[in-house]
Amino acid sequence: MGGPSSPKVADLGWGVVDVEGVGRFKDVILYPGGAVGWDWGVTGTRHRPGIQPSDVDQVVAVTGAEATVVGIEVLVLSRGMESRLGVHEDTVRYAESLGMEVHVAPTEDAVALYNEVAATRAVAALIHSTC
Repeated sequence: MGGPSSPKVADLGWGVVDVEGVGRFKDVILYPGGAVGWDWGVTGTRHRPGIQPSDVDQVVAVTGAEATVVGIEVLVLSRGMESRLGVHEDTVRYAESLGMEVHVAPTEDAVALYNEVAATRAVAALIHSTC
């Protein structure tokens, strides 16, 4: 991994994601080099149909990369603590078309996977800490 590393999630609870060295969020976009709050209003995300391709574009935008040179090897999409957040089928295909390996999991599993992968690969994640 040659670029900046992805910050680790230090603690996770209902409605709270503590990101090492960055801060505390309810919903968060994690990426190599940082983390920002994930504002569902930007892309109109709702629990159904869930995470959209435009949310992947939001991840790419915060990295400052061109869509064709994303630099993210792995994308982890969390479904919420109770798996109530959907992931639109086009979202996975779109992220894969950008060269990302995609994993979808309930939030606790998604955070564990993200933290594990962050040690060795360029990883990004969309983490939803409720529902």
